[in-house]
Amino acid sequence: MSRTHRSTVERFDRWSSTYERSRLQELFFDPIHQATLDAAASVIERPRAILDVGSGTGRLARKAAERFPGTEIVGVDPAAGMVREANDRGMGSFVQASAERLPFPDERFDLAVPTFSFHHWADQHPSALREIGRVLRSGGTLAVSDSFPFGVWSLLRAFRHGRMRTPEEMRALLAAAGFRRFRRIPVPSMRGVVAVLLATR
Repeated sequence: MSRTHRSTVERFDRWSSTYERSRLQELFFDPIHQATLDAAASVIERPRAILDVGSGTGRLARKAAERFPGTEIVGVDPAAGMVREANDRGMGSFVQASAERLPFPDERFDLAVPTFSFHHWADQHPSALREIGRVLRSGGTLAVSDSFPFGVWSLLRAFRHGRMRTPEEMRALLAAAGFRRFRRIPVPSMRGVVAVLLATR
């Protein structure tokens, strides 16, 4: 783990106890969660098991449990405090792990939903996306939501030191990781900045 990534994990760990009190949840993350689940439901009607990568306090997982009753919900997050908060809220099962090293057997999940976590990953290379592909069943879906700015909005990348990917860059990474059938769905309230990229294993 690089020093920068370790610092990010430590920051989220400290933030975990007050994370859900932030106004950002309602104003920013909730619309992204809604768009992610809508996009996922458009291609996989009844997933048996969902993996939330970068699950934080489990806010998306709770919405997924309501959207897909009876579905097994599992989350991973590298910040111990986030995992503790998610498990305390009692919706799904959460473990401390990174996207690059998932503690699950092959073909375990139907759907993976990294929601606004990709730009924090230590490894943004195809190898990390292949790890998600490994735990998805054949035909499984990855719905990755993040800032994929294009046009004038691509100037935002300067503030993230290149950690934000354009839609074209992200599609290339996904293709190199073995994903196919890409579809980009803008988040309505954040069109041009935030989108859901759907890909099939």
